[in-house]
Amino acid sequence: MLRHELDEVGVFVNGQVSCIFVVALLDIVVAGAWYALFKPVNRRLSATAAWVISLGLFGIYLVLIGYLAFRSGFMAKTVR
Repeated sequence: MLRHELDEVGVFVNGQVSCIFVVALLDIVVAGAWYALFKPVNRRLSATAAWVISLGLFGIYLVLIGYLAFRSGFMAKTVR
């Protein structure tokens, strides 16, 4: 009985690790998309934002993307 329970826990942990890898890969894809979108606004800052999200520093990433969105002429400006 104990061996069966340990096997179930192993499958659960393997699933969690797999999900973390999928999230990391999707973060890289999203970072590349944000970089491509905001490159015309500020290439250096856009690259910094893409690098920061790939490191997992999500708060700094959101501030940088928010700044780039505010500065761009093609994003909706709801707060002025």
